[in-house]
Amino acid sequence: TRYTKRAKLASKTFRDPTGSCTYCHTLTTGWTGQVLAYDAVGKVNPDEPYKSVFEKVHDARTDWAKQGQNTHPWMVPWLGPNVKPNPETGWTPTEIEKKNWKRIEGCINETSKEDCHYKQVYTSCPAPESLKTDCSSEDELNNRCTRLADPFAPSEMMATTTAQDGELDQALPYDMKTTVTWSYLNGLGGVPQRDDVRFNLAIREVEIPDDGTAPTLDDYTSLHAGSDPYFADPKKSGDIHYCDLGILREETCHILQFGQGEFFINNISYAGHVRNTTPEPTYEPRQYSVVIPTQCNKRYLARLVPKRFCFDRSGVLTSNVDHVTYFDVTCAID
Repeated sequence: TRYTKRAKLASKTFRDPTGSCTYCHTLTTGWTGQVLAYDAVGKVNPDEPYKSVFEKVHDARTDWAKQGQNTHPWMVPWLGPNVKPNPETGWTPTEIEKKNWKRIEGCINETSKEDCHYKQVYTSCPAPESLKTDCSSEDELNNRCTRLADPFAPSEMMATTTAQDGELDQALPYDMKTTVTWSYLNGLGGVPQRDDVRFNLAIREVEIPDDGTAPTLDDYTSLHAGSDPYFADPKKSGDIHYCDLGILREETCHILQFGQGEFFINNISYAGHVRNTTPEPTYEPRQYSVVIPTQCNKRYLARLVPKRFCFDRSGVLTSNVDHVTYFDVTCAID
């Protein structure tokens, strides 16, 4: 992710039209082309942004390495790093032909009129539970769609209510607590340590209908409200409060709007995950758990929203699938 954070997202891979240099290694219009390819054939990229890079490379070489017959240039056409002469056959490595280098250079700088078979290095980040997008060549080259589907979804939420333990705020009516749990496998790409999905949980507190009728989808907070971490600040009347605390968005935010009967918990990670630690790799669903204060004889409408933090710097993408459930907290009367 450190490289991706600074990478040129518009970079493309290409195929050498001369057929001599990219059958071993992929080159791109980014760093591997603009720097690595030039250096590999003993040339310096004349563009101003790269001059200092080549100066540092040159200064770092030993006197021995600066001798052309040793390690620089260090790649030869067709034989890759095989730069040693063969006394038995009389073969001696030769530099790439100027006309062939010009053809490759045209692909690197995207000035070639030949077919360089460009492919986008970075494609758009897929939202959780999204389908594969059919990409045109133009869309793909302009990073306007994803070629990946992410079918993984959270399990159905379960709720368990027990009495509060410990000291209670007597000014608030919550004498019960409800634990909401679900599981989720972040299986995109089959990478067991993948951990770029978090969850928002939006809960609305309402009265239990006399007839116990199940709620409709319209009774829950909207999908947009569950995805967007903006709520009225409970401490500053009329102000809008962004739920991620801190400029670096490193803190989980809990918005409890008792007067409106709304709860919003942002950026939920799996149970047991300690902040700023590397997640344990897994091919099995991780378990998630959130505890909220509840009160007797109230109904709670819960909406769960998976969201992905995209490494391609495109921001945060949320699922468009509804994940809702409700639970009634009923307390026995002595």
